[in-house]
Amino acid sequence: MFVTGPQSHARLIANGANRPSMRARPSHYVTDISCPGPQGTTASFCQSIQLATKLSENAAKTRKTGAPLPSLTIGNAGILSRALSRSECTANPSFTKDQPMKVLIVSAHPDPRSLTNALRDVAVEQLRADGHEVQVSDLYAMNWKAAHDRDDFPQMGSDEAMHLPFASMNAMADRAFSEDIIAEQDKALWADALILAFPLWWFSVPAILKGWIDRVWMAGVGYQISGERYGAGRMAGKRAMVMVMVGGGESYFSDRGVNGPIEDLLFPINHGMLYYPGYSVLPPYILHKTDRMEQERFDEAAEQVRERMRTLFTIAPIPYRPQAEDYTERKFELKDEFLADAPAGFARHIRPQA
Repeated sequence: MFVTGPQSHARLIANGANRPSMRARPSHYVTDISCPGPQGTTASFCQSIQLATKLSENAAKTRKTGAPLPSLTIGNAGILSRALSRSECTANPSFTKDQPMKVLIVSAHPDPRSLTNALRDVAVEQLRADGHEVQVSDLYAMNWKAAHDRDDFPQMGSDEAMHLPFASMNAMADRAFSEDIIAEQDKALWADALILAFPLWWFSVPAILKGWIDRVWMAGVGYQISGERYGAGRMAGKRAMVMVMVGGGESYFSDRGVNGPIEDLLFPINHGMLYYPGYSVLPPYILHKTDRMEQERFDEAAEQVRERMRTLFTIAPIPYRPQAEDYTERKFELKDEFLADAPAGFARHIRPQA
C-alpha cells in the first residue's frame, strides 16, 4: 500500500509483504582495476596523458629559460609511463549476448522507503538474477558530499587560485583527488553500464546527484583534455540509462504540456552528463504520477523495470550524433549536409532512424 507525499516523493509503507524486500547491498567495492597494459588502454585516455606529458615538458623548458609559466601544467615528464601501469588503463568492454556484465546504479533519494529506491532494488534483484555483478551507490546513505570545492584536490596549495577545470587537469595523471571521488571513479570505470535512479526535482536531478557528476566526472574520466567527447571519450563502449520518477502526469510533460516535453528536460542529462563522456545512452525509464501509487501499479512498474534490466545490454541506444562525424571541427556546429533535414530543437542532435 502506498501513501501520498510530495511530488516525485512517493513512499512505501513498511508493512511486511506489501513492501518490496530487495534490499541487498553490494558485497564489496572495487578500489583497484587491473590494467592489461598499453594494448588495453583506451585511446582517448592515452592521448590525454600524452598531451599532459607534452604540456608538462613544455612547462619544464619554460622554467629553464626563466619565461613566465603557462597557466596549465600537469604532473611531470614521467606521467605517461606511470599512468599506463596503473588502473586508469582499462579496455573498453565489448558485449556478448548473455555474458555476465558489471553494472553500477547510482540512486538519489533521501528516504530508504521511497519509490526511487524500491524500483532501484527491483533493478538490482533482476540484474543479479541474470548473473550480472551490481554495485550500488546510494548517495544519501553514503552522505555524499555534493559541493565541488578545494577539498576535492588534497595536493592543491591553500594560496592557489581555484580554477576547477585546471585543478582537475593538474590532478588527473596522479589521480590526486579526494578518496571518495577516486572510489566512485573506480566503480564507474569498473562498470559496463551505469544507471542513474532519481526523482525529477525542479526539472532536473537532485542536487546530491548533480554533485556526484560534478565531482566524479573529473579530467580523464568525464572529459578528456585531448578533446574526445560526444560519442568518444573514456566511457565509450559502455552503456548508461536513467530511471526517473516524475510526480506529474504524462500530459504535463508533452509537446503541449505546460512543463515542456520530458525528452527536452532529460536532454542535458542524457546528452550532456552521459553521452558527453562517451556512454551509449539508452532510452530512459520514466514513471509518471509517482506522488500516489497503489500496489497494483507498483507491481506493473516493477515488471517494466525488470524487463528494462533484462534488455540492458541488447536494447538500441539513442542515436545521438557523434561530434567527430557530424559537426564542424572549429565551431562544433552541425555540418551543412545534415542541417537541411534535421528537425528543430534538441532533436536536431539525434540521427534520423533508418
